[in-house]
Amino acid sequence: MNKKLQKSLALGMAVAFVAPMTTLVNAESKCEIVTTKGNNRYDTAAKLAKNAKNKNVAILINADNSLADGLSASGLAGTLNAPILLTKKDTIPKETMGALEGAKVVYLIGGNNAISKKVENKLYSTGYDIERIEGSNRIETSKNVAKIIENISSKPVTEKYLVNGFKGEADAMSIAPIAAKNEGAIILSNNKDYDKNYKPDYIIGSTSVISKDIENKSGAIRLGGRDRYETNKLVINKFYKDVDNFNVAKGNLLVDALTASAAKQPIVLASEKSDKSVLKGAKRVNLIGGLSDSIVNQIKNIVSDTKNDLEDKSSLSVGNDYGEIMRCEKFPFEQYNIKATDIDGTDITNKVKWIGTGGPDENPLHEIDTRVAGGFPIEFYVTLKDGRVLHKPAFLAIGTDYYSDYPLLTADYPKITVPVGYNLTLKDFGLFCWDTGYGNITDDITVVGSLPNTDKPGTYKFSVECINKDFCGSTLELTVNVK
Repeated sequence: MNKKLQKSLALGMAVAFVAPMTTLVNAESKCEIVTTKGNNRYDTAAKLAKNAKNKNVAILINADNSLADGLSASGLAGTLNAPILLTKKDTIPKETMGALEGAKVVYLIGGNNAISKKVENKLYSTGYDIERIEGSNRIETSKNVAKIIENISSKPVTEKYLVNGFKGEADAMSIAPIAAKNEGAIILSNNKDYDKNYKPDYIIGSTSVISKDIENKSGAIRLGGRDRYETNKLVINKFYKDVDNFNVAKGNLLVDALTASAAKQPIVLASEKSDKSVLKGAKRVNLIGGLSDSIVNQIKNIVSDTKNDLEDKSSLSVGNDYGEIMRCEKFPFEQYNIKATDIDGTDITNKVKWIGTGGPDENPLHEIDTRVAGGFPIEFYVTLKDGRVLHKPAFLAIGTDYYSDYPLLTADYPKITVPVGYNLTLKDFGLFCWDTGYGNITDDITVVGSLPNTDKPGTYKFSVECINKDFCGSTLELTVNVK
């Protein structure tokens, strides 16, 4: 590192990052709610960086196609007290160029595939000192960022946070402001193992993204919930006790959360149904980027003094956590003896929904096909007025009373209505065929004769059949109304 660069960094580390003050949107509450939002993601990042007192250093990432390389930038931003700005691969947006004015050093995170040589040359010719941090892949890039943090601070990284570098972007966003605050390092993993030279202190995310085996081998503390929002809440409760200043960003579009992480304040990931109760007692909330009116209203309700003073009467109870049906029967809500109330005591039992849990890594929450026999872990959930979501686990057993040699043939829509000239297919009827011996043989369903002609109005009946490999078959009559 050259002397000019060292001097610039020293000046930058002597000052702190201050988040900008913007438009007040809830003057009635003692909690100040402000918004930081630009015309696009580049402008939002520039606005976040605008009030940073460190004008000497900036960190540039490309988040157009992937946040992979940029995930580890927050720790470096915290060490340097520098803002995180956004660029395209081959061009630098005008908003970013404007935010770079006054800087002396620009860090580029990632190789030429993320930020091209063209961008580097543009910055260099403009007069900036350039430091590129890259590796052979996103995992190695994160390790190299950790090395730079250690070089700058002249001490080992205080904390290391392990996240899945391929499907743990949301988890990284939750821990990013902590990495900035503690001058820590976010180390990316492929969920196969971890580098012993970067033994993690914390694992961020559930066992679906970082395995139990890695947790046991490393001895790291896991902070992982059932989804990104629960993980986010666990992280905030762990590291930000007694904090009353929050940033809030979209939980599905994470780039705003990443650029906001340099401010070192907790970032609440939000969606329409996410639990936002962590904001209770907040004195200042900064809404980053564009959030829907519904989410903003939920936040206002949570931070409102009158709302917080009311007794919380919300509840979700499941009297019986086991239910059973036969294949193709409706879900047995009545068997579970469910009762739900909102924060004001209003009965909202009719709003309770259910979903399957314990699915594959990439889809831990999933719909369950009740036409297939088996035992399935499920959970009931209900969304409250203040945006919180209550959950209760349960179990669903799906049995079969069909043990003959003949397959079970069903239709979700045995009678349908279509316009004249419609291109009718069997998929329109939601057909399903299950065989005790061969399982799902829906692909073996065929039409008896031919499909009705939809060129003329009328009501047409026809049959389909499903025949297994033992040449045992079932038939079903279907009806189509052509109008």
